[in-house]
Amino acid sequence: LVATFGLTAISDLIQENKTSLKLVGGLLLVLFGWKLFQTQPRANGAGVDDDGHHWVIPQTFFLTITNPGAVLGLFAILGSVTSAFGGIKSYTEAGLLVLAVMGGSLLWWVMLARIIATIRHKLTVERLTAINRIAGLSLVAFGVVLIGQTLITKFS
Repeated sequence: LVATFGLTAISDLIQENKTSLKLVGGLLLVLFGWKLFQTQPRANGAGVDDDGHHWVIPQTFFLTITNPGAVLGLFAILGSVTSAFGGIKSYTEAGLLVLAVMGGSLLWWVMLARIIATIRHKLTVERLTAINRIAGLSLVAFGVVLIGQTLITKFS
């Protein structure tokens, strides 16, 4: 909601500082990727209750809304989408955009949760370790590419 209604101010701020944001974002991707690569998963699902997993939703919600990468990504996406359609001209359009983003996010998480619930019994420690390694290396690679692209663009 804040992203949509404060879009112009945030979009201008991002444009003014996009090189710094890309470099910091790339560095964070590298650091997060390296940490994920080194993380050894636990098979017992520590921190999750067996009686309905009632803490998973609030933990995921707070993790998502405090993730600077997700917030900045949302601002960037909203900026590009709204400029492609001629901008947001009313509070109704802004509200519909917010509802569309929320609906899409909810649909994504419901589908993801269903997939995980279906394959959870097949996720051994070895497979989770392999997933962590692949995901970690992917994040590192994306971070290095982002930093490289930003430096090449800046100095060429």
